[in-house]
Amino acid sequence: MVAVAVLVTGATVAFFNDTETSTGNTFTAGAIDLTVDSIGAWYNGQQIPNSFFGARNLTSEKFFDLTDVKPGDLMERNISLHVDNNPAWACLLIKNKQNDEHDLIDPEQEAGDNTAGVNGVGDGELGSNLHLLGWIDTNVNQKLDRTETPFVDSFFDVFTEIALHDSTTGNGALDPQIPVEMIQMDLCGGTPVILGDGTVTCNGSSMDDKAQTDSLTADLQLYAEQVRNNPNFKCSEVGLPR
Repeated sequence: MVAVAVLVTGATVAFFNDTETSTGNTFTAGAIDLTVDSIGAWYNGQQIPNSFFGARNLTSEKFFDLTDVKPGDLMERNISLHVDNNPAWACLLIKNKQNDEHDLIDPEQEAGDNTAGVNGVGDGELGSNLHLLGWIDTNVNQKLDRTETPFVDSFFDVFTEIALHDSTTGNGALDPQIPVEMIQMDLCGGTPVILGDGTVTCNGSSMDDKAQTDSLTADLQLYAEQVRNNPNFKCSEVGLPR
């Protein structure tokens, strides 16, 4: 038997190589900042003092604040939406509606109102007697012209979300390059009447005694969401999985 010794030696192999480095790469999140201004408000044709405010983030501002609503009353509010940085879809959402009965007085009972429940919470009829008519006022004349279509034309107890700009409206997106988009909202104690020249008046004949002493409160929330990579956005799905 012959023993054979094998000697193994280590070797280092080098490969040609080169490295190029892109330094300081930066990623910054985009932004959407929605602000709202008010051009003014009118009640039964008279301008409401101090109803103007400049573009801002809303805090305690009220679009409507009526404490003695009667049949035929008409309040008009002009607002404008501004979006910075990126195009955005926009919705008007109705949140926290509270339509309450209070004292069930004789005229209400005589009109057939017997709905006062526990403290009258949720039993009021004012919401079904206040009608909101709103449109994008492209002509900026406070009139509903034939070229303009209302985004809402309904009594207050019905709607929860309204599409101003989404994939269903054909209005396109809010554009940061367009500084002003006028929105007109008319609140009528009864049923709005649109005259031939587009002027809106209010017919109070549909508002009956069941609404006496009732109250309505609600939050009107303006919501914006990015357009880019989001072509199928619908205001009706805000808050739902999409």
